[in-house]
Amino acid sequence: MNTILPAVGLFVVTNLDDLALLAVLVASGVRLGRLVAGQYLAWAVIAVLAAGVVTLVPADALRWLGLLPIAIGLKELFEGDEEHPPLGTPSVAAIALTGGVDDIGVLPPVFATGDTGLFIAVFAVLIVPWCLLARWLATRPPVAAAIARLGRFAVPVALIAIGVSVLIYPSD
Repeated sequence: MNTILPAVGLFVVTNLDDLALLAVLVASGVRLGRLVAGQYLAWAVIAVLAAGVVTLVPADALRWLGLLPIAIGLKELFEGDEEHPPLGTPSVAAIALTGGVDDIGVLPPVFATGDTGLFIAVFAVLIVPWCLLARWLATRPPVAAAIARLGRFAVPVALIAIGVSVLIYPSD
């Protein structure tokens, strides 16, 4: 219990910024299953990077992950009003991974405590409730109305903003 509560707190703090984006993705038509699968895929990559592989990647190189959501956002923006399916699991994972780049800087010291497996397990358990919370938020009338006002620009603009913030503000 001494490690579980801090792990829950760390999950909330490191994923609070992603909650709004997840709500926008839900409102844009991304199914809950794709959202959850994308989050798990991204978390697996983030956990591996944070657990040790990140020592092989220069911190300045991580910022270039910001190009992924920019590219996806521009693609969505320039497709216009064409009817197209919502983002798939790989796109959701790329977005979540980019949004989680800052976690790669936070998690290694936490993992150094020796409770890596417990932190990973707690984060993995909390992904589904976090996605459900995003879905709940997206269906609240004021949130849904704000997203509807932004229309088809909501997801592309959010993605481009995340990408630019990752490029500008490195994780180190």
